Amino acid sequence: MRLITSDLELQILLKVLLDHLQASVDGGKYIIFPLETFVVPDEPIRKDMLLQISRNIPLARNANKHAYNFEYKAEEMPIGLPEALRQLGATVYYLATGRSETNDESFLLDGYRLPLNSKMWPAIKLLLSGQATIESVRKLVEMTESENAIEEIAAIAKKMKANEGHIATDEYLASLANQGLKIVRADEVATAWGVKVKDSIVIRYNESTLNEACDANRSQGQQWTLAYYTGQSILSMAKKGEDKKSTYFREGSREKEWWLKPKEAYWAGKQFPPGYYLINMGSLFKGIEWQVQQAEIEKIVPICVRVCIAIPTEIIISRCLIQNSSIQGKDITFWGSEYESLGEYVIIGRDENKEGLLISAEKGDKPWSSCGTLVARNFDF
Repeated sequence: MRLITSDLELQILLKVLLDHLQASVDGGKYIIFPLETFVVPDEPIRKDMLLQISRNIPLARNANKHAYNFEYKAEEMPIGLPEALRQLGATVYYLATGRSETNDESFLLDGYRLPLNSKMWPAIKLLLSGQATIESVRKLVEMTESENAIEEIAAIAKKMKANEGHIATDEYLASLANQGLKIVRADEVATAWGVKVKDSIVIRYNESTLNEACDANRSQGQQWTLAYYTGQSILSMAKKGEDKKSTYFREGSREKEWWLKPKEAYWAGKQFPPGYYLINMGSLFKGIEWQVQQAEIEKIVPICVRVCIAIPTEIIISRCLIQNSSIQGKDITFWGSEYESLGEYVIIGRDENKEGLLISAEKGDKPWSSCGTLVARNFDF
C-alpha cells in the first residue's frame, strides 16, 4: 500500500475519519481504525470529496455507497474518546510514514516527536497528544494555508538533531546510583541473557529528567529505575526460559499457555528497540479500575506513559537472573497497556507466592487491591 503524503490527501483522510468517529461517539460508541483494513488506491484520493464534506454530507456513514475512493473499516473498542483520538492520530501517522506504535512501539515512549513534512502535522500532533477534542482537531485540519506549520516542523527537527545524550559509562551509571537512581546495567543484563550489546550506549534522557527521578526515589520512596532492555518480547523470553528449563512464567486458571497462541501474537510478540529505559518499577494506582488508572496517568501525559509489558517484564526477569534469585510475582503486579484477543487487559504478576510470573487478563472494570500499573518517562531525545 502506498503512503499518503500530500497535504490534500491527508486533509481528506482526517476529515473522513473524524466524521466517522463523531458519528460513533454520538451513538455512544468509541472506535479505532485498524490499519490492516485500509485500501488506498494508486490514484490520488479524490479532491471533489472536500466539496461533499463542506456541505456536511457524512461520507463515512455512506461508506457502502463508495462516497470516496479508499476503503477502511472501524472497530468498536472499550476505550474513551481521548484514546480513540490518539489512536486515530497513530493510524494517520502510519499511513503517511509506514511507521507507528503498531510496528515500532518505541513511538509510545518517543511521543511521536519526529514531525511530518506536512501542513497537517499540527492536527496530527494534537491527536497524538491524547489531549485533543474532535472540534479542536477539526479547526487545525482547516488551517491548510498556515505558514507557521512548516516553520514549526523545521524548528522541532533542528532542536532534536542538536540534542546529545550521555554515554552509559561505568562512572556515569555509578554517579546516578549514588544519587538514588536504581540501575540495571547493560553488561550485567547481556551476561544474564547471553546476548551482545553495543560498546557505547547513549542514555536518551537529559540531566533534568534523571535528577527528578533521583529526587523522587530519595524523598518519596519511589522506584525509578534506569534499566537496559535487550529488545525481547514476551514470546521470545518464554522461548529462552524453555530452552534453559527455567520458570520465567507459570500457569494460571486459564487455558494452558493461552498467551502463546497465534491469535495473541499481536501483543505477546511486541518488541521495543534495545536501550536504557527509565521506568518507575513501583506499582502505582493500586486498587482501582484500569480506566481510572488511565485517567490518573493522563494527568502526567506526555511526561509519562503506561508502559507496555515487554520492557518491565524483561527487567524483572533480568534482575532475578543477575541476582540468581527465583522469579516471583509476589512483589509486583501490574496492568499493561495491551489487551488480548477477547478485549481484556493483560496483567503481569499477581500477588501470589509462587515461582514464575503469571500472565493473565481482566476486563479492567473492577478494582484489584494488589494490581497497579507501571509508568515510563518519555525519551528526551
